[in-house]
Amino acid sequence: MRKPFRLSIKLLFLSLLAFAMIGTIAASVISSVIVSKNNLEENYLTENQYYAQKLATTTDHLFTNMLQILTTESHRKEYETADSELIYHEIKRILDSTTFFNSTIFVDDTGLIVASAPDRTLEGKRLESIGSKEALKQKAPFISKPYVGVSGNLILLISAPVFDDHGSYKGFLSGTIHLQKENSLKRVLGQHPKHENDSYVYVVDSEGNIIYHPDQDRINENVKENKVVQQVLEGKNGSQEVTNTQGIPMLAGYASSTSTSKWGIISQTPKTAVIEPTIHMAKQVGINAVPIFILVFALSFFILNKIVNPIRNLAVYAKEMTSHPSTPPPSYSELVF
Repeated sequence: MRKPFRLSIKLLFLSLLAFAMIGTIAASVISSVIVSKNNLEENYLTENQYYAQKLATTTDHLFTNMLQILTTESHRKEYETADSELIYHEIKRILDSTTFFNSTIFVDDTGLIVASAPDRTLEGKRLESIGSKEALKQKAPFISKPYVGVSGNLILLISAPVFDDHGSYKGFLSGTIHLQKENSLKRVLGQHPKHENDSYVYVVDSEGNIIYHPDQDRINENVKENKVVQQVLEGKNGSQEVTNTQGIPMLAGYASSTSTSKWGIISQTPKTAVIEPTIHMAKQVGINAVPIFILVFALSFFILNKIVNPIRNLAVYAKEMTSHPSTPPPSYSELVF
């Protein structure tokens, strides 16, 4: 006849203790993961908003400096002579003395290119671009909207009017920025501090067209359906989680640039960037909890033996007494807790 299965009180207690401790550790890891994930996401949103605002301010200062240089240079007498050779040396000096522009030109009041640098083959041609027509119309310091030039490049035109001593309009002095080529603007926009997290910055014009992006193939792509782009084109600054036009969840911060025809600057980090540090943190919590678990379990086992063994000895003695009254009582050492 098989003996009935009996659960040891010691086994039950240790099993319950192990279950409670494992449950506590699991709850700690899960809560830590949730808190860490939320904190990381909030930090990325805050940092990206701050960076976008800082970049917008830096960009505004950059354009202010560009306009100041052109405005100061526009007062030189050489531009009143209509001498293309003299003017060429002046605009070439401007081009060489800064990294602001990819080219410089002087256009007379009829839209004719008097001098250009570095490409002199443009001299004598009439400018028909949107930016140049607007500069002639404005007759004031001017930053154009980005437009596609004859070369197929996206161009930004910065100009300052030229007047003679009698206040007659003589044309405009301008620097052009090729948004797909190397220049100061591109270097400023391309300096993101968290590239290791796949974070990046992109810039849109007032129509929602991308005018700067680390991926050159996306330049001039319209992304006005993006909720963040819609916010920034309304002149708002802020941050939010958004799914971009490629279906990737992003933690984005955004800011508008006041001096550049309502450009929108967006700094964003893929939401997946929080996964790796969160998993690492969960592993660390688990690893740190294992020694504590072992220590508590060992102490519990030791204390349990001290409590259970005397009780068990007494129970055995009581059982033996019913059938063998002469059974000697357990020793003192067997009854000490």
